Amino acid sequence: MVLVGTCGYSYRDWVGSVYRDIRYALSAYTRLFRLVEIDSTFYSMPSKQMVESWSRRFPTGFHVTMKVPRTVTHDKRLMINMNVMDDINRFIDLVRPLMGKELLKALLIQLPPSLRFDEDRLESFISILPMSGGTSWAIEFRHISWIRNETFRLLEKYNISYVVVDEPGMPFMARKTADLSYVRFHGHGKNIWYDYLYSVEELRNKLPQLMELGAYGELYILFNNHPGGRAVLNALQLSQLLGIELTPMALEVMRRLERSLVK
Repeated sequence: MVLVGTCGYSYRDWVGSVYRDIRYALSAYTRLFRLVEIDSTFYSMPSKQMVESWSRRFPTGFHVTMKVPRTVTHDKRLMINMNVMDDINRFIDLVRPLMGKELLKALLIQLPPSLRFDEDRLESFISILPMSGGTSWAIEFRHISWIRNETFRLLEKYNISYVVVDEPGMPFMARKTADLSYVRFHGHGKNIWYDYLYSVEELRNKLPQLMELGAYGELYILFNNHPGGRAVLNALQLSQLLGIELTPMALEVMRRLERSLVK
């Protein structure tokens, strides 16, 4: 199964082009896509009330991924001797209602750019990650020193997804290390990359590698170039290229975004 979506769904600059009112952002989003990555959890632990709201409002069969809090990756930098597993376990306890409804499909660990290759540290961390039958783990590396066979072998050993990224300074390497394949398109713009609109031709050029990743197991493709609804437009365009049928609402949103964004 190949699913396409965006990193986040509630942006004020999407009002008017993607949805009419930000209060109904989630319900509008779920009429466009079947996959979303929740990024807000990177900045702080979600409240129980927020998790309960998500578990009620996401429809059955929807696919949710979620970023692990930065206390794990940026503050404690995966260090076991800093009780990083306490943060992991607390986070999992909070999001368990989403697991119970089989909505939460993957947890994303995004490492800081300053964290370089350290095989022992990575294995010490991932070897004790709690496993759940319906929820996978994925790791995004932000420093090129991690792009080596030792990293891939380690991820394969523990069935953890290598996150394929499209961004400055990192290769777009369609490497499969787990049952789930995970791809994030960040962009190449000036505003920390994200203010970038992929052309249809750029997306088409990625199809062979994406189809290779999706040949076995599930493939999640997320767009993070969110300013102005660029992520939504590119996600819908790529969905079409992959042969995913778009709803009438999705086609309408895509045409509206093309008129406003494509010069």
